[in-house]
Amino acid sequence: MVAADYHIVDLRERASQKQALRDIDAQRVVEGRASPRQIRRENHVLGNIDMSSFRMVSIGRRAIGAR
Repeated sequence: MVAADYHIVDLRERASQKQALRDIDAQRVVEGRASPRQIRRENHVLGNIDMSSFRMVSIGRRAIGAR
């Protein structure tokens, strides 16, 4: 069995970091350097992945659609 790498997260520090990033995003919008839509896209978990060739072939072990 492989030992998992982990670290302890300070929730207050993480909340502070997230707020600082939100403030930077808001400032970018105010200054016209980014649109709200662009900010949402950048912050989305899959925002930087090219989905143009994405194809779902299964969910779990169940195939989807024709083979």
